[in-house]
Amino acid sequence: MARTKHTDKKRKIEEVSEEEVSGEEEEQNAQTNTCEKCNKNTLFTVCSRGCDNNYWTFPNGKEGEGYMPIIQNGFGDSDGLQITICCDCGALQGLNLAQLRQKVLDAQDD
Repeated sequence: MARTKHTDKKRKIEEVSEEEVSGEEEEQNAQTNTCEKCNKNTLFTVCSRGCDNNYWTFPNGKEGEGYMPIIQNGFGDSDGLQITICCDCGALQGLNLAQLRQKVLDAQDD
């Protein structure tokens, strides 16, 4: 379902997809340091840049090491992991489980 947003000083309105709005809301929450689930401001961020010293195990048991597989989904990049978790409700910020599952399944088959 599309929603509208105001894009400039003239308050021009354009249609944007829910995904675009959701991404903007996540970015806005990150900038304000509030949880996207409970709106508390108790976010804790962990960043581990292992570069080529990462290690992982896929659900099918396949293991790997080196640069992270390109799964991303808001949890870092090929250099390592970065997560932000709410200390009140435990929500991982930016987590899209359906997208994460699909990307993990695709990556384990590569």
